[in-house]
Amino acid sequence: MSARAVLSRVSSDLSTRSTDAGATRSTDERDTRSDGLVAFGALLAVITLLGVLSKKRRRGGVWRRDPGSTPLPESNLPESTVASSGSERPGV
Repeated sequence: MSARAVLSRVSSDLSTRSTDAGATRSTDERDTRSDGLVAFGALLAVITLLGVLSKKRRRGGVWRRDPGSTPLPESNLPESTVASSGSERPGV
């Protein structure tokens, strides 16, 4: 084969690959990527769901022991929470 024929063939192969980029991948590679994306999406959904559920269980920054219980008294809260609740004004 002459150099011109090789160059012509390489350029035609490159143009075919650039227009058909998705078709050059094997089916197994696409399936693996798809499975990975599905697994990642499922993990993200579970983390989001747990975050939403944990926020619903909080009330006023204090974890509730059960749905009918009252929040802990202010004396059991850390100093930073008591100070920011309005009973004291730090730095004034």
